[in-house]
Amino acid sequence: MKPTQTYNIVLADEDEDDYFFLKDILEETKQATLYRARNKQYLFQYLDSAAVPDAIFIGFSEHNNDVRECLRTIRNQPQYLSVPLIIYSDVINFSEMEDMYEVGANMYIRKPTSSEQLKLSMTHFINLFLKNYSA
Repeated sequence: MKPTQTYNIVLADEDEDDYFFLKDILEETKQATLYRARNKQYLFQYLDSAAVPDAIFIGFSEHNNDVRECLRTIRNQPQYLSVPLIIYSDVINFSEMEDMYEVGANMYIRKPTSSEQLKLSMTHFINLFLKNYSA
């Protein structure tokens, strides 16, 4: 039996509760390790000092408008061209989604409202997206 790959995922989000919620779910799946950067500055510090992650989740809220610039900066670095960038948001705004895709996001996920929904979303993300993306 082939061992299950463990993916390294970075979450750039100011909301500490979201981090712990997501971290617990990912630990439960035993398929991913989550690292946290509290904001864009910490994200770039992390990226400068660590191995290239398998995916980067970027928290987005209506009062956080620097996400587009963050996406552009990451996409302008060759080592991150193939890393999936996922917008992780409380809201669904179709015009914002379009903008995010245009500047480099691969996926836009609305933050689930329950742990069961989050677990299902993360399991689907890993099994359907990450495993195929890194194949």
